[in-house]
Parts: sequence; C-alpha cells; structure tokens
Amino acid sequence: MSDRFHPAAATQALAWLGVLAAAALMAARGWSTFSVSEPLMVITSGTDEETALILWKYVHGERLYSDPNKFPFTATYYNWLFYVFYGTLSGAVVKLLALDIAWLPVIGRWISLGWTVLGFAGGVAILRDATAPDSLPRRLALPYAAFVFFGPLVGFWAFALNVEIAATVCGVLATLAFVRLYDNAPVRATLLACLLAYAAWSFKQSHVMIVGALGLFLLIRRDWRCLAIVCVTQWGGWGAALAIGSEAYVKTLLFIGTDKTLEFPRFLVNLTNLVSKTTPILALSLVALPALFGTSARRAAIVADKHALISLCGLFVSALITIPFSAKQGAGENYYFLLTFFMVYAALALLRSVPAQRAAGLGSSGVLMVGWLAGIAAIVSVFLGVNGRISVQNWHDKNLAQSRCLAGMPSPLLPVANPYMALPWATQGEPRFSISYNYPRDRSAGRWFEQGGFGGLVERGYFGTILLAPGATPSFDGADLTGRYRLAKANCAGIDIYVRAADGGS
Repeated sequence: MSDRFHPAAATQALAWLGVLAAAALMAARGWSTFSVSEPLMVITSGTDEETALILWKYVHGERLYSDPNKFPFTATYYNWLFYVFYGTLSGAVVKLLALDIAWLPVIGRWISLGWTVLGFAGGVAILRDATAPDSLPRRLALPYAAFVFFGPLVGFWAFALNVEIAATVCGVLATLAFVRLYDNAPVRATLLACLLAYAAWSFKQSHVMIVGALGLFLLIRRDWRCLAIVCVTQWGGWGAALAIGSEAYVKTLLFIGTDKTLEFPRFLVNLTNLVSKTTPILALSLVALPALFGTSARRAAIVADKHALISLCGLFVSALITIPFSAKQGAGENYYFLLTFFMVYAALALLRSVPAQRAAGLGSSGVLMVGWLAGIAAIVSVFLGVNGRISVQNWHDKNLAQSRCLAGMPSPLLPVANPYMALPWATQGEPRFSISYNYPRDRSAGRWFEQGGFGGLVERGYFGTILLAPGATPSFDGADLTGRYRLAKANCAGIDIYVRAADGGS
C-alpha cells in the first residue's frame, strides 16, 4: 500500500486544492466588490459607511475625533494611523487621477487588499524560516500562509474599509523582523519590532498582542535590556499619543462612557465561525500539540528555539485577549486574524522537532487531510448557497436605487434605515449624520447625550428627511414622528421616506 499511497504527497495535494478553492472564493467576492467603470456603493465589513464618512471628513480637513455624546454624535472608533494612512493615500490617488470623491472608499479597499498581499508575503517568509528544509511542514508553509490571509476567515475583510488587516499585518511583520535579526542584533531587532508593534497599535488600539508576545519572550529569555526597550517604547508611545490627543480622542480610544457589554451569544457565533472556517489550521494544531509535552529537556529546547518560543508567546497572548473580547457587541471573526496566524506559526515551528517520518506519517497526514477536506467542503458550501455569501452587488443596487429615491428631499438627513445614505456620493445636503453601532446601546443604557441625542432633534423637527424601514412605526430613539413628519414615499427601494410636515416632497 505504501508504494501506491504517499500520505505526505496526498496532504500537499489537498492543501493546494484547498488554497485554489479559497482563491476562487476570494476572486468571486472581489469581482462583486470592485469595478473599473463605476465606484460601487457596497458594504463588506458591516460598518464601511461609518469609516467612509470619517475618511471623507479627513480628506476635506474636518476634525477627525469628536465627542460621540455631543452633536453631531459622530464616533471615530479606530486609532489615528488608520485614518491618516488610508485618508492620505486614498485622497492623494483621487486627486492625482482627478476622480470623483465617490472613488474614495474604492481606493481604500485596494489599500486593504494590498495589506492582505503584504501579510501573505510576510507569512510565507516567517513560516519558511520556522520549518526544516525539505520537510512536509516546509512544503505546507506557503499553502497555510495563503489560507490564513486569503481563506474564508478573512473573506470580505481582505478588501473592507476596516483596520483589522493592516494592524494584523504590522504584527506579522514585527514578528518577522524580530526573529530574523534577534540572534545577531538583538537591540536592533527589538527596536524594529517595537516600531511595527507601535504601528499595529496606532492602527487599532486593541492590537497589543505583539507587544505582549515580545515582552513574554524576552521575560522568559531574561533579556532585561531588550525587555526594557519594549516597555519604554510602547508605554512611552501610548502615553505620548494620549497626552497629545484631544479629550475626544482619548474618550473614544478608550471607549470611555460607552457600552462595553460582552455578549455570550455573540461569542458563540464568532467562535463557531472560527471553527468552521479554519479546520485545516485546527487540524495542524492538533498534529503539533503532542510536541508541547515531554521532558524538561524538551521544554528547554522550546525556550531555546526562537521560532517556537515567540510563536507560542504570540499564541498565548492573542488567545488571552481576542477570544474573550470576541464576545464584545459588534465584534466579528476579524478579532481572530492574528490568533490564526500564530496558531499556524506555532504548529509548524513545533513540528520542526518532530521526526520527519512521524510528521509525514499516515496518522499526522490523515488528520491534516481531514482538516483540509472539511475546509474545502465549507468553501464549496458557500458556492452552493448553503453558507455565507459570494456577492455584495445587491448592496450597490439597493444603495443606488435609494439614492435616486432621495433626490430632491430636504436636508439634513437622518438615515436610520440605511446609514450608507449619509455619504456625500449617495445624497446631497449638509450636515451629515451617521448613527454609530454603539449609539442604540448607549441610549438604552440611559447615557447622557447633548440635546437629547437624535431623539431630541427629531422631537424638535430638526431633520428635513428621516429614513425608516418599510412599514416601521413612525418613531425613532423615543421620539414620535407623527405630526412633525409625513410619509413622502412608502417602500421606495426598501425605505420609507418621511419629511418634515412643513417641507415639500413628492
């Protein structure tokens, strides 16, 4: 049988088949997201419209951070580097090519895709460094890196107006720089890793996982000089940003005065998605798990192996932070991106010490093949319409139709039923209002909002137009629209359009 069936070769073949399936799904999703003929008005991550509005404000020189409890109740939840990097680059491209401002989020999506490709390249480099030459783990490095960054877990996030990919890639590059330079130039390695780790935090303030990984690695190695560098640069950098930033920046960055509820149902959904979308990674972790246990000499060997140690430190810290906080309201499986990279990195690094015959044997290969088969089946189920989605074209069609419905309607607009209509390429009129995802929860919790929040403005008849779901009770945020507003258009492309009773409208 061994002459006819080679487990290692079969595992490789299935891994590449899984990568091809993932690439096909990613390509299909990208096809519905990008167009060279028109700027598609699509949603990929769930809050694209919030980010797009902030980027538009940044490009036009408006204030980046404002108090979400004060008029106009705009929330800017990500850290400063995300808006500066994406806003500066996408704004420059729009200006250079003389494009309509509607192309701004499209350019931002290309930037996210660029980060994804960069993460894949960095992942390949570090996984190949961590594996033995001419071994099954080395041959699996590239397909596993591809599955991490182009697989179903990342999915539409690869080209979303979201911070997660950029922050994750900065963490991967920080790890790569550290392990490649540490043996010969530990101080230089630590400084470069700290710079990239600070960039990860500056994209998204919760991305402290790589800092924790570096600190734990250096603590275990008792490298006090480099550990001091990590502490001084990161604590100093965080402190400087908070000291220089405005009061509104500090408030939103630290989520002061806003809902931070952890929801068990949200946790179960995200954890289920993690398991169903990463079966090849879970199988690899299962195969490598026995390598963690053994004699004191084995544990000493792990500490001596920089790849094994830093990957395990990264896995421990990222799991400690991202798994519980994936229960946060509004959280998604994007919280797990860095975690899955460290799962692959740790598994391949640990397998380096496993005898080649066992790593490529029928038992280990069998587990890996089952994992890849399950992953392929999950991807096929998306193409069959059983799970997930392939296209976001329907978002563009709906937003375009609703934009036409709102032509000529009085401003300001309160887009309750569809926040995308707050964007300047969808509707006319100023000022613009975006209802942040946290706003309803903060109102339900009884938190203070200037002028009574949106509800108070509705009661005073401030808005010219209000969008509600078709057939919805004419009220919002505790304010009754009856008497102040009249229904101008019912179920126009999926929205009921109310206008001030004193205003015109067809």
